[in-house]
Amino acid sequence: MVTKVIMPKFGLSMETGVLGSWLVEEGASVTKGSALAEITTDKITNTCEAPKDGILRKILLPEGEEAACGEAIAVLADTADEDISAECGGSQSEGGAFADSGEQAAAASPVPEKAAPADIKITPRAKKVAEEQGLEYSHIQGTGLLGAITISDLKKHGIPRKDPAGAASVSAAPASASVPASASVPASASAPASASGLASASAPASGPSTASAPAAAPKAVFDTRPCEGEDVIVKMSTMETAIAKAMQNSLLTTAQATIATEAEITELVRVYKQLKGKYTNAGVKLSYTAMLIKAVAMALENHKALRSTMADENHIKISSRIHIGVAVDVPGGLIVPVIRDANMKDLRTICLELSDLTQRAKDNKLTSDQLGGATITITNLGMFGITYFTPVLNVPESAILGVGAIIEKLMVKDGGFYPASVMNFSLTHDHRIVNGAPAARFLKEVTASLQDFKWV
Repeated sequence: MVTKVIMPKFGLSMETGVLGSWLVEEGASVTKGSALAEITTDKITNTCEAPKDGILRKILLPEGEEAACGEAIAVLADTADEDISAECGGSQSEGGAFADSGEQAAAASPVPEKAAPADIKITPRAKKVAEEQGLEYSHIQGTGLLGAITISDLKKHGIPRKDPAGAASVSAAPASASVPASASVPASASAPASASGLASASAPASGPSTASAPAAAPKAVFDTRPCEGEDVIVKMSTMETAIAKAMQNSLLTTAQATIATEAEITELVRVYKQLKGKYTNAGVKLSYTAMLIKAVAMALENHKALRSTMADENHIKISSRIHIGVAVDVPGGLIVPVIRDANMKDLRTICLELSDLTQRAKDNKLTSDQLGGATITITNLGMFGITYFTPVLNVPESAILGVGAIIEKLMVKDGGFYPASVMNFSLTHDHRIVNGAPAARFLKEVTASLQDFKWV
C-alpha cells in the first residue's frame, strides 16, 4: 500500500513549513513514529514522523523548500517495487523504480517544446537561482509539489540560457570593428551627454564604436565567506530572518510610544527571599519574572484597553482571556512562549509552567500552540544590568513591558533617607489603541501591586 507523507501541522496557527533536512534517504526502511525529516517554521523546529512502517520510496519536497500544511512531501510504500507513479505524478520504469524526471522528459520528446513562461511551475527559490545562474528550465519536468521545478531539478537538468540580448551584443561587436579608425563619430552617438550638454570626458568623441556588456548582478551568498579584511557575510537563519521582518513590520504598522517609571520593590524583594527557600525545597524555581507575570495578569483584568488589538481600521477586539508572553533568549534569536490564562493561575503554577516553557524554548521543543496569541509580552533584561530600554511591540499585541535590573539606592521620604530596592519599567504601547493616560494607569497599578501582594 502506498501512503503519502504530508507536511505536519504543529499547532492551530501553523500554515506552512520549510523542509529543514531529511533524516532518512530514499530507499531506506522506516518504522511508524520514526523521524523522517526536520520541519522548520519561523520560530520552531520539529520532526516529521513516519505514519506507518514501510520504505521511503520518493522525496517530493527538497531541503530548503516550503509547503503548506497537509501537502505531500514524500511517498512511503510497503515494498520496494510497488507502483508509486500516481502519487509522484510520473511514470514507473519496467524495473519498478521511479524514473528520473529528466529521463521522462527525454523519453517523451527528444526535442522538448519550450513551454510558455506562464505555464511553467517553478518554486520561488528555484526561479531565483535560475535567474542568478542564467539557467534555462522550460524543458524540465518538475518533481516538486504539483509538478513544480525545484532547486534539485535545476542542479540535475538545468542548461545555460541562450540570451538573445547577449547574442545580439556579441554579434554587434565585429560590425563596430569595421568602422575605420579615421571615421568621425558624433559625440552624441558615442557617449551620454552630461548635465551641461557636453559629452562625457571618459568616452572619446571619435574612433571605433564599442558595445559594452552589462555588469553582471552579484550572486547570492548562501554560506559564510571571507570578505576584505576581517569582514564576513553570513546568511541569516530562518529565525533571524523572521525576527527581522517582524520587528520592521511592527515599527512600520503601529504607532509606538514608550513610557517609563522607577518603582520601589523593597517588599517584592522581601517576599521573594521569604518564598525562595520554600519553593526550592518543593522543587519549584521561583523567579522575579514569574512574580511579575502574576502581577501584570491581575492588573490586566482592570484595563481592557491593554487587552485590545486592532480588528480593522475602525474596530478593536477586546480579549476576554489573559495570556502573558515571555521573551526568552535562545541561540540565534529570541522566542516568546505564552502562559495561558495567567490571571487564573497561582504563583506556584506559573513558576512551574515558566520553567518548563523556558527549557523547551532553549531545547527547541516548543509547539506552535505554546507560541502566539499573547495579550501582552514581558521582556526582562535586568540580568544584564540594563535599567531602561524601549521594547518593540510584538504585533498584534497593544503593549509590551520592559523590565530592568534591581538597584539598591537611597530613597527620600518625609524628609529622611532610607535604603530601598527599585526597578525600572518601560511600557511600549500602540497609541492607536492605548492612549498615554490609560497606559500610565496600568503601569501604576502593576508597580503598586508589587508592594501589596493581594495575589500571592
